Amino acid sequence: MQGVGVADARGWRLIIETIAAMADEHGWVAEEPELHLLPHLEAAAGAAGLAIRSARTVPDGTFEVDLEWLGEDQPSRQMIRSSLFGLVAAISETVTLIHEPPAARGHAVEVLTGSGGGGGTFASHGHTLRLTLVLPAASSAE
Repeated sequence: MQGVGVADARGWRLIIETIAAMADEHGWVAEEPELHLLPHLEAAAGAAGLAIRSARTVPDGTFEVDLEWLGEDQPSRQMIRSSLFGLVAAISETVTLIHEPPAARGHAVEVLTGSGGGGGTFASHGHTLRLTLVLPAASSAE
């Protein structure tokens, strides 16, 4: 039997609606993520036990980064998540949403991040990323 939560999250509606409206604006995703994001990701990768294998911007503006695991041979899902979130922290702006697609089985995160401005409004730019981790062939962390 499932329990019932203690509250709702209505207090987040304004920020969710604001982000949704910004995401719909043509040109909201900032240009040249290779220049703006990649140096920060490269600097953070080693500390996170990762190496960047490749990076590219796809037609919808998403910056896709393929990563290689450098840590233990059999990382736990928590270790993988901590490493990926460490990279997200390196490029996060005022508001950051992280989605872990179920099909990725914990080996990828999709990120939307943007700057907030004064008075509860956001600057008119943001970034979308997809970080995908490749584990050594013997690994199968769930």
